[in-house]
Amino acid sequence: MTSFNIMNAIALVGGSLIGGFLLHSFGEHQLAYTLLFVISGFARLAALPLLRSVHDHRPPITVGTDETSSLQSISMEEDGSLIRPPESIP
Repeated sequence: MTSFNIMNAIALVGGSLIGGFLLHSFGEHQLAYTLLFVISGFARLAALPLLRSVHDHRPPITVGTDETSSLQSISMEEDGSLIRPPESIP
């Protein structure tokens, strides 16, 4: 998670600096903002194929069966009272 946050912050700062530089270069009028918006949109679309190369390396999450699960089964009656299995009652 930390590496994601660092890379996200770097991308945020880098994009802001590039956008600010382009806006300053184009001049601060409405056409410059529109052009910057279009350039930003195309840059985002161009980055989409890069997402296909990202692989999830986390191990799969397995859910235990009734024999291995540490969760207790609790049901509710129609009157609102709880039904607990006998082994969960002290």
